[in-house]
Amino acid sequence: MAVYGYKICGFARTERYNEAVKYLDKRLKDYEKQGEQFEEDGSVSVKYIKTHEDGSAFEVSVKKDVTESSVMVFSDVPIKAFKKGGLFFYLRDILPVILINAVYYVGFELFLSYSASVLGNANIYSYSSLLTLAAFFGLFCIIFNCVTYVMLKENRTMFRISLIQFGAPVTALHLMYFFTRLFAGWGILTVFSKILLTPLPAICFGTMLYGLCVRRFITK
Repeated sequence: MAVYGYKICGFARTERYNEAVKYLDKRLKDYEKQGEQFEEDGSVSVKYIKTHEDGSAFEVSVKKDVTESSVMVFSDVPIKAFKKGGLFFYLRDILPVILINAVYYVGFELFLSYSASVLGNANIYSYSSLLTLAAFFGLFCIIFNCVTYVMLKENRTMFRISLIQFGAPVTALHLMYFFTRLFAGWGILTVFSKILLTPLPAICFGTMLYGLCVRRFITK
């Protein structure tokens, strides 16, 4: 009987099961991976076995349990990565979020600077010009989301991919900052003009339009 048990998901999610299997494939290279076992209720499990010269064996198994609605890992040896459950798997989302936000913010600043050099500072900072630039940058965000979807789709739900593409939590915190400014003496027009000088309108517009329209076709 396994000494350690780790509940890495409170639902029988295929995404989390596949992530656990892929991680163990890399970590347990000296183990023999058994074929997947399927049960009548739709549950599925896979085992990894390491046999020693004295006949003893270590076993690690992953199970997506439909009846109990969970994804569990049972092991004869401790697995530090699973001590906090499935929280470990979200670490792979950190780098994409950082890179996507870098593209958004650096790209928008370069786009704004280039537009200002072409149109002139006096014209670029009008409401109409900033809204137009936000729309153009929003189209870039749509294309960028299509590209990043292909890179992020492995073992991630669409909701999780959308959060990464939205730049969360950076985008969410940035929006929250401007919302709190309404209670700190800034007027609505001031907040609106400040927001237009950030990639936030383009990110929101691009992500929303991508989610409502484009994603329907590229995910089929």
